[in-house]
Amino acid sequence: GFLEGLRTLCTERRVLLVFDEMWTGFRLALGGAQQRFGVNADLVCDSNAVANGMPLSVLAGRREIMRLCEREVFFFTTSGGEALSLAAAKATIQELRDKRVPEELARQGRKLKDGYNDITRQLGMTYTTCAGMECRTIVTFDASAGDPLELRSLVQQELIRHGVLWGGFHNLSY
Repeated sequence: GFLEGLRTLCTERRVLLVFDEMWTGFRLALGGAQQRFGVNADLVCDSNAVANGMPLSVLAGRREIMRLCEREVFFFTTSGGEALSLAAAKATIQELRDKRVPEELARQGRKLKDGYNDITRQLGMTYTTCAGMECRTIVTFDASAGDPLELRSLVQQELIRHGVLWGGFHNLSY
């Protein structure tokens, strides 16, 4: 209910609700966090994931707010006239839709999260867990077994020793 409450509060106070979908756009759902959680923002920003890494970002929003960009609001874009990224975005969105990429990321992320948690449970390692949204999970450690930062560093060290570079979180990609 956090996002629903935030939406209500912003509406009551006449404040814009802006979603930064740099990590969540096209991962949680084709329509990002807005679609996944059923909460509409007034403005939303998406990163170059919309064009499969090509230089493109998207600012979208309610019609009356976007119309302000026609005259009242100055904005600048680095690659504004670059059309190849627009073609890439069209192809990327079609691919994401056709292959149901957000659903696949959720399936794989759930498998990773549940697998980690099953293994730690079997080993009695109650001080660590894999949590978060399926498409972007994080491994956490609590202080019952020692300093969480030291535990994470130890895991990173041992994984690197075995050729795995790991930063503590898993940001899945199709």
